Amino acid sequence: MKNYGEAFRYFRKLNGYSLEYAAADSISKSQLSRFERGENEISLSTFFELLSNINVSIENFCNYLEDYKRSELDNFLVNLSPNFYSLNTKGLEEIKNEQQKFFEKSGEKIYRINTIMVQGLLNQIDCNYVVSRDDLNLVYDYLFQKERWESYEITLIGNLYHLFEIDYIYRVGKEILERTHYYEKIGKNRNLVVSACLNFWFCCLENSHLIYAD
Repeated sequence: MKNYGEAFRYFRKLNGYSLEYAAADSISKSQLSRFERGENEISLSTFFELLSNINVSIENFCNYLEDYKRSELDNFLVNLSPNFYSLNTKGLEEIKNEQQKFFEKSGEKIYRINTIMVQGLLNQIDCNYVVSRDDLNLVYDYLFQKERWESYEITLIGNLYHLFEIDYIYRVGKEILERTHYYEKIGKNRNLVVSACLNFWFCCLENSHLIYAD
C-alpha cells in the first residue's frame, strides 16, 4: 500500500503547501522530504502536527489510504485472471513474489492473504504447488473476522475452495447465502456469489456429499 509519506505529499501538493511551510516548527524540511520519499519514519505526534499544518483531518487521510488500498486490491485481482487462464505459472509466481515482498516490507496481513490466493491458483494448474494447512487456517481466520464480505473476499473463496474441507465449504456457502441481502444490491458481487455457489455444489456432488449439495 502507498506509504504514509507519499500520501502526505499528495495532500501537501493538493493544498498548495511547500515543504518548508508544511514542516513549520514540527520537523526539519529535509526530514519531511525524506519522510515523503519513504526513507525515514516520524513519531505519531509529529505526524499529527504535520497533518494539522496542511489542514488535513486524520479522517480524510485515512479515507484516502483506504480508497487506495481498495483500488490496489482491484488491480491485483485484475492481473490474476489472464495469467491463470493462460496457465502462466511464471506470471503468477511473479505476482506472488511481489505480494510477499509487500508483506515483508509492511507487515500488512492482506498481502499475506494475497500470496496464499495466488498459491491456490498455482495449485489448480499444478498440484506440486502446495498450500499449507497453516496458510488455509490464516485464510479461515481472515474471512470470519470480517464483518462483511465484498468482491475481494468472494474471489478469495472462489480461488481456494477446492482446498477447503467439505464441512468448511458448507459453512462458507451457508454464510454467503445468509448475506444475500447485501450481494443482491451489487451486480458484480452477485455474479461472484452465483459462481462460487455453483462451484460449491459441484464440489459436494463430486465428493458424494449429497446432503450438503441440497
